[in-house]
Amino acid sequence: MNKNNYLQKILNYNLKIQNVPELINKNNVPQNFRVTYENIVDDAVSYFFNDPMEWHLPAKNYFVRICIALYNKKYFSSVIDALDQDWLLPYDDTYTNKYSLDKNIYNEILKRINLFIEKPWLMNGYNKTIEIFGKCYNHPLNEIKLTVGYNKEGQDFFDLLYLYKKYIFEFFFSFWHTMRNDPLDEEEIFKQLSSCNQYKIPANLLLNSEEECESYKYLIEKAQQCTYLHSVTVLDINTAENIKKMDIGNKLSIHLSTLGAQYININDLDPQIISCVNIHEPSLYTEHHKQLIKKCRNLNINIKYIANRNCIWNKWETMSELTGKNIKCQNNCQLQCKQLLKEYPWLDLCRTNLQKEMLMYWHPDLIKLSTRELSTDNIRKMLKYWTGLDATNHICNVVIPESKFDVYIDWIKYRTNKCNGKCAECLECKKFYDLLTK
Repeated sequence: MNKNNYLQKILNYNLKIQNVPELINKNNVPQNFRVTYENIVDDAVSYFFNDPMEWHLPAKNYFVRICIALYNKKYFSSVIDALDQDWLLPYDDTYTNKYSLDKNIYNEILKRINLFIEKPWLMNGYNKTIEIFGKCYNHPLNEIKLTVGYNKEGQDFFDLLYLYKKYIFEFFFSFWHTMRNDPLDEEEIFKQLSSCNQYKIPANLLLNSEEECESYKYLIEKAQQCTYLHSVTVLDINTAENIKKMDIGNKLSIHLSTLGAQYININDLDPQIISCVNIHEPSLYTEHHKQLIKKCRNLNINIKYIANRNCIWNKWETMSELTGKNIKCQNNCQLQCKQLLKEYPWLDLCRTNLQKEMLMYWHPDLIKLSTRELSTDNIRKMLKYWTGLDATNHICNVVIPESKFDVYIDWIKYRTNKCNGKCAECLECKKFYDLLTK
């Protein structure tokens, strides 16, 4: 895919999932705008440096076109080439033409700002324009990295991660247990990892049980022999403090695990010890987790969120209320929700999973893909979804019709801004389910 096509795909995706500023056309001129064809060049040039009391059209549109062309010039052979692409605008321009149809005015404006062409960020008007429109041209995963679970498939796993290396923050693994707490063969895992070309992809060692935390020194030293270990996930602050005291030759960052984050005293968070907190459902909506996230942000501690856990929000409470029975999940998940989903299919919209469009409204620093029990082929599909520019077309078993994508985006906004996690009481997801499926 050439650079132009890639940028066009980014733009089309972003326009589909987010609103752009209201269009200014001949039937919709705001109060602080006036149409005048006098002094077009002077007005357009002034907008690069000063905010006017009144905007003039079409001068404003020439100015915006040039700002967008400068911002995206790396995708084109020149700024002129960018200015000649009508598709580059995130709206239909009813006042100005592309460069080849209006060369004289464009050339005169460019001549007047020539000193700033290579450093447009020195122009205040350019910066303000890009604050508004720049998001349309940025890949939604630009600032978010993925952490991926090792699935015991050796070199095939690492070859796949290498293909997506620009998006990979780390891979994570355990010597002793699977995601569902089934036992692993420690020596077999060690042998696999030792024999693989890991392409220097950083590793995160999981110490997600009391037994592992008690054996932290042994397990860390073993992991250092077979991986590029850069971080450790632990259950509690005490283990984190003990690891920080180890003389191990390199500074490991400490991630507080999902289970530990649920019970931690927020006042115990120390950025000198904890570098990242894994968020565990019903994490976004309990007051404890709201305060935990706020505290992490204030301390510059990263937030890691599991994207594909598949649990229902507040699962025990939700399932108990819907069935009239007291339901508790076991340590080894028995998929008690499976039967419930058959009876209440709208609960697919009540899962803890992230959809990538949610990243427009909520911004974890790391996205954890729970893949330790998935095949490499299935991991490939997940990576393609999270790094690609095709919009989400289904949520678990719920298909999102193209004609109802706006309903899906409304659901995204609701889930990320208004949801209280009380699914059995709220029933908003049931309403969205009905809108999407009927």
